[in-house]
Amino acid sequence: MIKLFTFLILFLTQAVSARVNCNENYSDCFKNIPSKIIESYSEKEYQGKNLVNLKLRSMPIVSTEKNVMAVINKNSDLKIVSFFKLKDTDELSLPIKRWYLVEHNNQLGFVAAKFVNKIIEYEILRFRSDDSKNWLDDRNSNHVYIDIKLQREKGEQIWKVILYYYDPAVGYKEIQYEGLKYDSKLINISNQDNFIIEFLTEDKLFLFSNVKIFKGVYNKY
Repeated sequence: MIKLFTFLILFLTQAVSARVNCNENYSDCFKNIPSKIIESYSEKEYQGKNLVNLKLRSMPIVSTEKNVMAVINKNSDLKIVSFFKLKDTDELSLPIKRWYLVEHNNQLGFVAAKFVNKIIEYEILRFRSDDSKNWLDDRNSNHVYIDIKLQREKGEQIWKVILYYYDPAVGYKEIQYEGLKYDSKLINISNQDNFIIEFLTEDKLFLFSNVKIFKGVYNKY
């Protein structure tokens, strides 16, 4: 605790360069942040834009200007690398606790997360049942249509699975759940119907399900 307090005093008062190095003043650091002020951390792979002119800092502490590396103009393109949630200590109250580690113009530094909009990119895969017809080509016929849509944010592990079913005799049915991929299988983690997707190839899968209308082979389209 004394070492952390000493570090913070040194950091806030010494005339140091903008590229402040945490390890020069404190032995336990992570990504140039004192470990004891980190509440949570996660890797990210997003693009973003800043809503205002924003200071790029070598450390995520705003009580000094000595760690400011650059000023990023409004609406600049940012590569979001990591997200940090910080916490107060007995020695320090942090006015801003949520930060992104970003890359901008070949510089890596911290910006306040509340001033950045994430540009979310999605990976989407679509598969159609062997027992189904292409609705766009054959929409006026009396056929059954069974499709699967797999969607996730790029960089994330969780897939959103949407099952579509249309039968002229019984109408439309849609089921959504979340899945996590293990090897060649996408396991349902939403605690509902027993859906397991097994990828037979890159373009073909088999859906195991206790909902019989969805069970079977699907091909990518």
